[in-house]
Amino acid sequence: MRLGTVLKIGVLCVALSAGAGLAAIAYLFSQEDYTPQPGSLTYYLGISSLVRNAPIAAALQPAEYFGSVGDGNKLPQSQVSFYVSQADAAQAWRTLQRYLDEQGFSHAPPDSGSQAQTASTTAKEAQYTSPTDGSVLMTLEEVPAAAGLRVSLTHFD
Repeated sequence: MRLGTVLKIGVLCVALSAGAGLAAIAYLFSQEDYTPQPGSLTYYLGISSLVRNAPIAAALQPAEYFGSVGDGNKLPQSQVSFYVSQADAAQAWRTLQRYLDEQGFSHAPPDSGSQAQTASTTAKEAQYTSPTDGSVLMTLEEVPAAAGLRVSLTHFD
C-alpha cells in the first residue's frame, strides 16, 4: 500500500511538472517579442545559448537581452546588447569575433540590404554564418545621448 501511494505521488509530480513546462513554452510563444531578464525562464527558453554565453567585455552597465519568435518573413532571433566606452570598443569587438570563430561561425560578406534605418549610427557591422547554427549579425553603434557605444550580437536561428 505504501509503494502504491509513493508511485501515485510520483506520477502526479511528473504530470504537474510536464504541465508547467508546456505552459511555460506556450507563454513564451504567445509573446512575439520579449526582453527577458538573465536567469528568468524566458531567458533560458527563448534566448539562444550562443547569445546567453557570449562574452560581455568591458560593459558600462548590465547587458540587455531581446528575443523574437519570428513572424511571417521575420526570422526568430536572440540578441544581446551592451554599452562600452570608446576606448574599450575595439577590444569588445575582437572578443566577440574570437567567440564566434570558436563557435564555428565564418565571416560572411555583408548583405547590401541589411543596414536598418535607426536613430543610431552604425560604426561597424559584421555578419557570420554557420552551416548548423544560422547566422549572426554584430554591430557597433553610436547612439545619441548614450553612455557609450552599443555593441550588439544578434543570432538568427
